[in-house]
Amino acid sequence: TTSIAITVPAKVAAGAVVQVSATITSPNTLSGSVTFNDVTTGGQLAAFPISGKMSQGEITIPTPGLHQIVANYSGDIMNQPSQSSATATTATGQGAVLLNGSSDGLINTVQLTVNMQ
Repeated sequence: TTSIAITVPAKVAAGAVVQVSATITSPNTLSGSVTFNDVTTGGQLAAFPISGKMSQGEITIPTPGLHQIVANYSGDIMNQPSQSSATATTATGQGAVLLNGSSDGLINTVQLTVNMQ
């Protein structure tokens, strides 16, 4: 049985490079890689090889907002694949929100600029 725990900063600047790590627990020697994914956007952030019982590297979260990050261990001949619990991080920065509304048959759209902190 394998398990995986990740370390992700709680707050980052959108677009900044940040360090992430995953620690894999197994009684066996590990090989393979760990992929870091953003559950919020559905995107893969990066994949890093395992060294000992750890995988680490740098990722960028490009958009402001709350992001849920998970790490997936690929597994190998001696170890089952494993996925970490989601870890939340807030990417700070400026973004746009579109508001749509209608009144008397007219459709109105307003773009608002918001700052995520």
